[in-house]
Amino acid sequence: MHPVLGQVPLPRLEPRCTPEQVAYARLLSLDGAAFESAVAAELDANPALDRQDAACPLCGGVVRGPCCAPARRRGDGGDLPARSTGSCELVPAAPTLAEALLRDLAPLVPGADLPVARYVLAALDGHGLLDGTPAQAARALGVDVRRVEGVIGALREVTCPGAAASSLREHLLLDLAALDDTPPVRLARALVGEAADALARGGAAAAARALGRSRDEVAAACDFLRSHLHPYPVLDAGRDHAAPVVYTVPDVVLSADGGVLAARVVEADRVLLRVDERFDRLARASEAASGAVRAREAVDRARLFLDRVARRWWTMRAVAEAVAAHQSDFVLSGGPMRPLTRSALAERLGLHESTVGRAVRDRSVRLPSGRTVPFALFFATAPGVREELAAIVAGEDRPLTDAELALELERRGHRVARRTVVKYRAQLDIARAADRG
Repeated sequence: MHPVLGQVPLPRLEPRCTPEQVAYARLLSLDGAAFESAVAAELDANPALDRQDAACPLCGGVVRGPCCAPARRRGDGGDLPARSTGSCELVPAAPTLAEALLRDLAPLVPGADLPVARYVLAALDGHGLLDGTPAQAARALGVDVRRVEGVIGALREVTCPGAAASSLREHLLLDLAALDDTPPVRLARALVGEAADALARGGAAAAARALGRSRDEVAAACDFLRSHLHPYPVLDAGRDHAAPVVYTVPDVVLSADGGVLAARVVEADRVLLRVDERFDRLARASEAASGAVRAREAVDRARLFLDRVARRWWTMRAVAEAVAAHQSDFVLSGGPMRPLTRSALAERLGLHESTVGRAVRDRSVRLPSGRTVPFALFFATAPGVREELAAIVAGEDRPLTDAELALELERRGHRVARRTVVKYRAQLDIARAADRG
């Protein structure tokens, strides 16, 4: 008797997504603009769905008069211009580079020197070079030049060594001074400091004569400068510090009442949907009534859509309030973040991790202070980075620069910018490399 191969069906239980669950997941994942488009499309497709609302031009809230009730309470109403930028919930979507740098400088300079920091940042030209000298800035401010130099030193810690230099040559020399003292670096310093004019006038041959070096050595030094240095200070790679502020309506607004945080989903105030009363009455009519069957189908479809929308808003509000409660120190006073992952929050709320991800993706939150931040900011893992940074410093054979610390963190799986290393180092009360020797 020979064995026979065959297939035998066996029952197996496995989770399956229903069409309604898929439709809800898609609706939840939409950002504000896409959600508005989905609502408009459903209104066009289903006459049983009705929308009766108007949006406040200041904050997107429900209008009762020229603007919403919160705007009237703050005195923002009245005769509104065609494109108002009142104080309601229209806030900058992202800080300018100067604002971001000032926030990074705040822990590193005395509070009395913050006006000096603002002046220095405003005096930077489009290439990150200082328009003038520290002495000129000190005279303009009426302060000791050492205060200006202290602010510039802190700025160089959070950006790059050549930031706020008074000239391109000074910037390059400062960047070279931060590198290890190797023969190529020494030759590059001599080329920039002593033979730059000769190089500009007569090329590598003239610079070689001025330095008493061979033309090949000077050419190698030029290659080193091109490959290791940026021609201008890099204050924030990939960001245009002169970009105009873009205003936006946040997705969720957090408010504090006696220390208790509450979340409001802005679109829930703006998008008021309901089943059309005429279709509802027709759907309740007897089977014999003309159009009753079609009306019931349209009403059922409208109620399914309304249920998805309500679930979307409930999820956004529940996630926002849970996040705000966990990160209350940050929300209320700008304190440090606590570790939080999407999976941990999902478990706390009894939701799937992907549901939490859809609820926060590309969303923004307005804090009680009026500042708007991306939802993703609340999911902080920075304390782990700080612990890793402390371990690196504790085990270093020689003091590592902030750039080297950033590279070592990246090798360990934490990709952070150099200025972030400076900020974490300040929080950990770790001195800079020059003072740890």
